[in-house]
Amino acid sequence: MPLTASLVTHSMTLPGVFEQVPESGVIDPPLWTLRYETVCYVLLALFALVGVLATRFRATLTLAVILGLYAFVTFATSWRTDIGAIDSATRFVLDFFLGGAFYLFADKIRLDLRVVLVLGVAAVATFGTAAYEAAFRVALTYGLLWFALVPGGPIRRFNLIGDYSYGLYILCFPIQQTFVMLNPLVTPGWLLVSSFPAVLALAILSWHFVEHPALKRKAWAGDCVGSLMRGAQQRFTTLLGLGAAPKPQTSASER
Repeated sequence: MPLTASLVTHSMTLPGVFEQVPESGVIDPPLWTLRYETVCYVLLALFALVGVLATRFRATLTLAVILGLYAFVTFATSWRTDIGAIDSATRFVLDFFLGGAFYLFADKIRLDLRVVLVLGVAAVATFGTAAYEAAFRVALTYGLLWFALVPGGPIRRFNLIGDYSYGLYILCFPIQQTFVMLNPLVTPGWLLVSSFPAVLALAILSWHFVEHPALKRKAWAGDCVGSLMRGAQQRFTTLLGLGAAPKPQTSASER
């Protein structure tokens, strides 16, 4: 687990823990994505520091380079087949920066259910071909944004009390492992029904006592990090001859 926390590996074992269950030795698989998420944020920070995201034009060129590298690694090498970490990093970096592209061009992109359906059909039509992965991920990104931002009604009220989704995601597996350890004959359906109240209860505690208090400090932490980043960015962009760093936006508290 220390290695998992260091983001060097996604090893999920603890000596003597969960060794007599079907998924023996496995603690919490959802944590395995954390190192790839960290890679994406480090790349984003580096791109910002050197100024290649300072304008929409530069950001577009950067995205084009990322897509070109994705195509090269995917179609011109066997790295993804030979090395699991490269395969995972390739998929997650593509997803991350596709989301960034949608944010960058938010004022130009219209979220429409018809487009969701067309992209979905295109993804299905390319299944089994080299184009499937990219088509699927574009369809998924657009579809999720449409689902999150367009429909109204009850779907908008699902997390007014609190956002328990991350707690459910992270805590589900170790709690279910515990239930299986206590009752090795439990069926999948009964495992879901019996473990859900415990998972939800802990997710509620996680949100109200860990996640939400931490998010309240986001603005303060962002100001501190942003100040350091702007200073470093100014030096990097000047050194690389990319022009002055963009002026920081005025926050609501400064107006």
